[in-house]
Amino acid sequence: MKFFTVLFWSMILGQILGYILSALQGTPDNYFIAAGISIYMAVFVYFLGNVIKPKAEAK
Repeated sequence: MKFFTVLFWSMILGQILGYILSALQGTPDNYFIAAGISIYMAVFVYFLGNVIKPKAEAK
């Protein structure tokens, strides 16, 4: 469930960022490139979050 949440928000933020950057450059918006980069970054962030965990305190 956590993966789908990360994927959902990544797609939304990626599309917003793609729109803003294409508007600043004056080029047409390409939804497929923005979606591809968003999915790639969502998978990267999800796996990075699973690999990097705080160490448990030894008592």
